Amino acid sequence: MSIETIEREGMTIRRQRGATLAEVAKRAGVSTVAASVTLNNARTGSRVSPATRERILEAAQSLNYTPNLLARSLRNQKTHLIAFYNAQNIVFDPRYPFYAAILSGIQAGCSEQKKDLLVHANFQGRSDDDIFLGLNSGLIDGLVLYVRTVTPLVERLVASHLPVVTVAEEVSGVPYVGIDEEAGGRLLARHLAEKGYKKVLYRSTKEVVVPATQQLRKQAFIDEAASRGLAIIHTSYDPRSNMPTPEEEAWLLAPPSERPDAVACWGDVSADGIVAFCRERGLRVPEDIALVGFDGFPSTRRPSLSLTTIVAPWHDVARTAVKLLSAQCEGDEVRKRTILPVELFVGETT
Repeated sequence: MSIETIEREGMTIRRQRGATLAEVAKRAGVSTVAASVTLNNARTGSRVSPATRERILEAAQSLNYTPNLLARSLRNQKTHLIAFYNAQNIVFDPRYPFYAAILSGIQAGCSEQKKDLLVHANFQGRSDDDIFLGLNSGLIDGLVLYVRTVTPLVERLVASHLPVVTVAEEVSGVPYVGIDEEAGGRLLARHLAEKGYKKVLYRSTKEVVVPATQQLRKQAFIDEAASRGLAIIHTSYDPRSNMPTPEEEAWLLAPPSERPDAVACWGDVSADGIVAFCRERGLRVPEDIALVGFDGFPSTRRPSLSLTTIVAPWHDVARTAVKLLSAQCEGDEVRKRTILPVELFVGETT
């Protein structure tokens, strides 16, 4: 390692400069090719004997040599870095455990596939062009994508050379990993019917563009419920609060002969709002009104009340997406749709 001297604005700045490959080769008494083969995994026809390799490693250690990862990436055409682009820009908010499950699954997948991870979100003030260039500039090998709706930016990413795998929501033209939404909807309706409930309030999220997964999950529930004679009341709520809307409050506070005897929620977080409301108004769960959710996430809002829900393996969805993305980066063909099974957990709310 040498000292580099820089003159700047009348000051002399001295800083350490990392040893070069040539300096390591000189210290070890070998060619730069032999040093590169040993230290940078350079692909050449040269062979390095064990004794020479040991000498090169000792020289590199004595000089504190660090390989130039950027140069290695340019040479190998791979950075071993993948990105997760979450267009919703919600990752660590505890109100949304779905995002935590996805992110932890991606991290686990990266560990298994020996990849580094860049988390990229649609932060305020960044244009679509900025985001596209940031993701498609050669810095990353591939992209795990989560979007609720297909935007012009998403279309550009899909049409680019970049390998892409989507999670939770499908985007035409790229591999997708998700859960069996329809099976989950049917399982919930079947369970409520078998428990003897007759009238169910089904809560959907209030969105301008309803995601395809929400439509699949809801329609499967409705179809199964209809086949078993259940009456369905449809409502929608603001996912930013999860508390009942005035319409839902009116249904929940109606006389027992008129109110629904069960509430089916789009997700577990939605069920938290119903639990909180029932406790405030003296309604007992499940004696006065039953409750089911979807996802299988724990909650601080109902720590002593285990929710009947669909357990969805979101962590494994994301981990699988990284595995498929890694295969794509190596040039392998992967399945267009990978659907992981769900299961019903019967808790204390039905």
